[in-house]
Amino acid sequence: MEERFGTDYVLTKEKIRYVVNGEEKYMYGHDFKGWETTYRRVKEILDPAKNEIVTGKIGDATCYLIDAKALLKCAEEKLRENQHWFVVPRE
Repeated sequence: MEERFGTDYVLTKEKIRYVVNGEEKYMYGHDFKGWETTYRRVKEILDPAKNEIVTGKIGDATCYLIDAKALLKCAEEKLRENQHWFVVPRE
């Protein structure tokens, strides 16, 4: 979500050398230095009544089925309000 929106913290400033399937590529990497992600906030912006998020169990694990289109729409709205909505400063 942050990559699509272009937050100031998610990607490195310089491209990083990667080898993918034997081919050299230069791409931006993730750079969450100084930030802790708070993706649990996704539950706050999706509406279970509209099946945007469905919670269930597999064994002892709590699982979430998320409507990706709804998530992108809702997350973009939140990131427009505050680009740091999904992160908090790391202590």
